[in-house]
Amino acid sequence: MKCVNCRQEGEVLLHSLGKLFCKQCFAEVIEQRVRRLANTNKLFKQRINLRVRVSNSNDEVLYHIINKRFKHIKIIKSLKPSTPQHTLDELCIKVLKSLLQSKPLPSLGISLLESTEESELIEYAKIEGINYKPIKRTGIDKAIHSMLLSIKEKHPNALFNIRKIYRKLQKP
Repeated sequence: MKCVNCRQEGEVLLHSLGKLFCKQCFAEVIEQRVRRLANTNKLFKQRINLRVRVSNSNDEVLYHIINKRFKHIKIIKSLKPSTPQHTLDELCIKVLKSLLQSKPLPSLGISLLESTEESELIEYAKIEGINYKPIKRTGIDKAIHSMLLSIKEKHPNALFNIRKIYRKLQKP
């Protein structure tokens, strides 16, 4: 089958869209999601020096995308704490966990990776040659993630819908 974008040989299925992409077009889709989220939230309006903490695989992928797609930003790798970058999976796990435990919804800052599923990030990292180590989950986090993956099989946009509802609930 062919890539829906460029008509070359399709190699990567983007489950949320149900479409097949070549590796290059798939990488562009992931990068565009990050760019769209940054633009929507007005995160990078002017030239700035940005400190990115690179302490896990999510941070490493984000560093790579910013370096590649945001040419007007000077990136400085930092060991200082910063807002952790969570994927769509992590956001959904945290939201559902708080609901299941009858706790208030967590206050999660905007993550530039929150519109990207962990499986998509793993594939992107492979394509771009980044050493990505998925998050090791245990206990209730592992159970919730497993449940989310089975829901996603029947309803590919389920995680995106959870994120959308969560963000609407966060607005004042």
